[in-house]
Amino acid sequence: MKVIVTGGAGFIGSNLTRLMLENGYGVVVIDNLSTGSKDNLPEGVEFLNHDVSDGGITDVIARQKADFIFHLAAQIDVRKSLEDPVKDIETNTIGTINILNGIKKAGKGKIIFSSTGGAMYGECQEPAGEERRENPESPYGISKLSSEHYIKVYSRWFDIPHIIMRLANVYGPFQSMRGEAGVVAIFIEQILNKKKSKVFGFGDMERDYIYVKDVANAAYQLAVNVNNETVNISTRKSTSNLKLYKMLCDIMGVDYNYELAEERKGEIIKSVMDNKKLLSLIGDFTITPIEEGLGMTVEWYKNREVK
Repeated sequence: MKVIVTGGAGFIGSNLTRLMLENGYGVVVIDNLSTGSKDNLPEGVEFLNHDVSDGGITDVIARQKADFIFHLAAQIDVRKSLEDPVKDIETNTIGTINILNGIKKAGKGKIIFSSTGGAMYGECQEPAGEERRENPESPYGISKLSSEHYIKVYSRWFDIPHIIMRLANVYGPFQSMRGEAGVVAIFIEQILNKKKSKVFGFGDMERDYIYVKDVANAAYQLAVNVNNETVNISTRKSTSNLKLYKMLCDIMGVDYNYELAEERKGEIIKSVMDNKKLLSLIGDFTITPIEEGLGMTVEWYKNREVK
């Protein structure tokens, strides 16, 4: 069987690509390398350099006639979406429509879409379930929500099976340390290079952190076993960014070196997501404890050249 992974040269995509290869699938990675790198890709994948916002991607998808299309390519930065909402919607919403049109033209294929939890639900003092009314507070969240609606419409009218994954804050191997990277990768880079870390939200910002290999496993299991569901991929536990920073320092055996700062524009203070639906759909799904996941992530970064 064949799968396509858009954004497959990126953080989550490269982890998913490895898992699909391990399970015997032929894998085609589509990526424009704007944030991903071919160095992240294992041997044995076919790589195609394309931008999902380009209408030509429709024919590329159609020709592949893949069984599963994991659509991970996206503009994921909340602050950039505020600065350039047109670019955000071109990549996220128009890109998703292009993928859907490719599947429709191919006459086969199931889309597994990487959506957002934090930007979708807004502030969450208690774990947000999938039934919670969406409350996106940024163009990024809006573009992801509109993509979800397009997927459901195409599924209903053109019989395209789908899974929508609303992801919590993902961390782990292959996450970039450069640019607008995830906070775990940023902290590790700063600690390794003996830099002072800036902890935003005065250390009180809380997120639901989930290990990337758990996300890849959930995507695979949902693709194979479940149809037409929207599912939170989360741990149901929140960790403050200050606690996260201190955990990393303790794992790496270094003293704390940080300063507190106010939250940045567009950021929410607390995001935590319910995962009861995920656990009911995948009975044997195991969540990596954050201490264990951070330890494995630190080891991965230590064993590669820090640039």
